[in-house]
Order: sequence, then structure tokens, then C-alpha cells
Amino acid sequence: RKDLDSIYNLLKSYQHFEMFTLVLLIENPQALCTLETILKIYRPFAVAFGSHDYCAEMGMLHTAENILWARNYLLNFSKAAGVFCIDIASLNITDKDAIEIECRDAFNQVFDGKVLIHPIQLDVFNNAKYYTDEELEIALKIKDIIKQSGGIENFTIANLDGTVIEKPHLSRYLKILKMANHESI
Repeated sequence: RKDLDSIYNLLKSYQHFEMFTLVLLIENPQALCTLETILKIYRPFAVAFGSHDYCAEMGMLHTAENILWARNYLLNFSKAAGVFCIDIASLNITDKDAIEIECRDAFNQVFDGKVLIHPIQLDVFNNAKYYTDEELEIALKIKDIIKQSGGIENFTIANLDGTVIEKPHLSRYLKILKMANHESI
């Protein structure tokens, strides 16, 4: 925290500090375990998990299973604090299919983005399909139900082909509609 305080105070000393967008990279167990305090004090725009450095510091092998707890911890604390959370970097810069799987995994876990380290990854990230055709079909049906009910504020619950859709379920479907370039509700 001492290092973070020094950097933060240096940034604050600039005349136009409010123009800075603070993104914190959490790369060690100490930063992860004090995340709640860090989010309250520094109020960053976003946090990202530096999983490779974290694993190196821990002395552990970097595997999906080994970082699952830390990745979820960061995601949950960030969401609770209203801070964007960016998923881990992939060191893969050749296997586009594997990169797309990682991007979809980040989307499905509700990360707000992904750390990208190579132009190939950016191309895959921008062109990945983050939802199925079936999910888009459901989203379009939900859109119609919302319009019929007079808007999101009037929507409560719907039976969609035998599946109950409640207001908390809407966020994913609204995100899919936006990504599919369908008009907003």
C-alpha cells in the first residue's frame, strides 16, 4: 500500500488529476487480500488481475484451476464496489480459437473486458461471438415482452416458453441485444 500511496499522491499532485483514469493491476496476494480497502481509498475506474505475476509471487503453476479463487474474488469485490473488472491476460498469440474461448469465458463470467497483449488478440476479441443464436432469439422475445409491458420499469416477470424470466435476468439479454446491434428498448 505504501507504493500505491506514493503513486496515487504523485498523480493527485498534477493540476488536472481528474482527467486521469486509474486502472489498478492486482499482481500479488497482498494487493488481492487488501482489495476492499484499495477500492475504497483509491476509487479506480477499473481493476485487472495480473495472474501470471500473482502465480510467480505465490510460486504456483499458472493454471485455470489455481487462479480460479483469486479471479472470482477480484471479480466479486469489483462488482460490489461498482468498479470495472478486467479479466486476465492470455499469453496465447497464435491460436485464435483458444483466444476466442478465453474471451467468451470472460464475457460469460461478467468481466468488463480482457487484458490484451497482442494485435491478434484484439482482432479476435473484437470479432468474437459472445452469445448463441438461441440467446439472441430469447433476447428478442424478451425485448418484445418489455415493449408490451411499457418498458423495463414496468417489467416484473414473464413466462417465456416455459422459462421464468425475472427483472434480474434482463441485464445479460440487454447486453446481447446491444452487441447484436438491435435497437435499445
